[in-house]
Amino acid sequence: MAKVPHAELATANQIIDRIKQNLEGKGEPLNWSSGWSALMPSTDPMSQSKSTYSGLNWLALSLMQQMYTYESPYYVTKTWLQKNGGCVPYEIWAEHATVISWWNFPDEEKGEDFIPYCRKYKVINMSLISEWGEWKEEWVGLNKPKKKKVFHAIKGKTMPKKYIVEKLELKDHKPIDEAQSIADKYFGYNNAPELMPLLGKSTSPAYSDKRNQIYMPEMGQYNEPSRYYKTLFHEMAHSTGAKDKLNRQELQDFVSTGNRHAYSKEELTAEMTAGMLCTTAGIDTEENIENSAAYLKSWLGHLEDNPEMLVQAMKQAKKAHHFILNGKVQSYDKKKKEEKAKAK
Repeated sequence: MAKVPHAELATANQIIDRIKQNLEGKGEPLNWSSGWSALMPSTDPMSQSKSTYSGLNWLALSLMQQMYTYESPYYVTKTWLQKNGGCVPYEIWAEHATVISWWNFPDEEKGEDFIPYCRKYKVINMSLISEWGEWKEEWVGLNKPKKKKVFHAIKGKTMPKKYIVEKLELKDHKPIDEAQSIADKYFGYNNAPELMPLLGKSTSPAYSDKRNQIYMPEMGQYNEPSRYYKTLFHEMAHSTGAKDKLNRQELQDFVSTGNRHAYSKEELTAEMTAGMLCTTAGIDTEENIENSAAYLKSWLGHLEDNPEMLVQAMKQAKKAHHFILNGKVQSYDKKKKEEKAKAK
């Protein structure tokens, strides 16, 4: 009588079989989905005219978004503020205003002929506007009075409707006890990574080997709590490849050289580990299994469409799975190994 395989191994085999079926043209197509929604409908930094910034302007403002996690994607100039009645305290402007460049090139179709020139502006995120009202030119000063624009707040005046960003309403999910217990135990280890909220609005769940941090959306952003834990387990699996843990070659090769082939292997390992942890936590739903299969299939192109590579990733995944549950590298008793060999 054949031995019943471990639950984790059975899950891995289900994933492998599902991918093979799809690659061979059997079964229904596999489509991967993240299972979570961004807090804001717009992610890229945009100007007051609602056009998306590009190039170095996009990079500079995206870095500001990540650093300060602004609630709005819109950036405005001081001229816009004075025209539309917005006020930003001087110290806030001094700290958060960002210089952007605007190039003007001649339009040959319009017959324009001039030397291209660049103008620089300072812009600030709309979420930093503290009051709304109007700016009026007034004489300021006693000895040498001069005209200056002065702000007057107007009670009840608010941001123009077209710039109001409605945030996603978070779902009221309750933690899944067994899955949360696995996560809490892992993050309680001495060398465990730090669990952090996403930096900015356009980033995705990720693990930073350099910072030893895992970045995750909130549970309420996910359609189902099981999808939150599956994603969290995936990032936890990546973190086990750090030098002070399992020192997995695939992760270290990617971190040091950016090798995409190594990254493909690492992704396979992380997703296999997540599948095993879902089984351990009792959340290995059909949706999670199919989504794992679709995710893994997307990485097979980097491995020359060879699904057998999953078997190698599974060996690494079993080590990661054991490390997450026990906080140490799995060790094998030589005598027990010999006894198992004789029993066979």
